[in-house]
Amino acid sequence: MEAIKLHLEKFRRLSPPDDELKTLLLTAIKEELGATLDKKAISFQGLTVFLRAPAALKAEIYLHQEAILERLHRLASQTNLEKLI
Repeated sequence: MEAIKLHLEKFRRLSPPDDELKTLLLTAIKEELGATLDKKAISFQGLTVFLRAPAALKAEIYLHQEAILERLHRLASQTNLEKLI
């Protein structure tokens, strides 16, 4: 029983696959706009990002989405996000 516990221990620290991408996106938004969001406010569906944020902030992000995506691509070369909503 102890061997199983030791084997499963390494999986305890795993984060969801999109957790790192959310962190990079938050960094890109903060660097571009100076705004901060919570990771819980971000969700992905396919190649689209959905944000739960005030309308004014979403509009600002929409206006700067190209710059944010460029910054995000520089931070993580393996991202495939097409648009921010």
